[in-house]
Amino acid sequence: EQIEVLPPGVDLERFRPGLRSELMRGHGVSGHTLLVTRALEADRGLERVLDAFANTVGRREDWALVFAGDGPHRAALRAQAARLGVGAHVHWIGALRQEELPGLFGSATLLLVPGPDSTDAAQHLRCAAACGLPAIAVDEVRFSDLVENDGNGLLVNHCAGEDWVRALERAAGSPMARERWGERARE
Repeated sequence: EQIEVLPPGVDLERFRPGLRSELMRGHGVSGHTLLVTRALEADRGLERVLDAFANTVGRREDWALVFAGDGPHRAALRAQAARLGVGAHVHWIGALRQEELPGLFGSATLLLVPGPDSTDAAQHLRCAAACGLPAIAVDEVRFSDLVENDGNGLLVNHCAGEDWVRALERAAGSPMARERWGERARE
């Protein structure tokens, strides 16, 4: 009762709605964008996100999945995207510099947080929220205080690929919900 947790702060001048990324345009990314910002490592939920993308909006011309990060699992994920027939809609930005994050968050439609083990994930959720970017994140203790289910995004079961499919279908099918989530995220 005597302990109060103070999360790391976010610079609201740097992270704000309305920013855009030249990095996205330089990689040919357009339309609605699902953004993953993390190291590309095996067994981190990235495969489930890619499967869910392929089974929902991945074949549509107006949606893209962007992996902003690098790592040893990149080749396997690229092969999976090709095998699923969505390789043309998946973009690989590579390792990020901190100064690129505000524009990426401002250019994206949703931030996806597929696993709880990324050291930057919680801070990325805070910064994305400051930009008005809603998130779909795994329902883990360290994220459930940052993402309110149907408040500023959606929470999904980490191990259930069908939860990711349902969440992407819901988010993609409801622009008004995404707008509401984004406003609530900024609040």
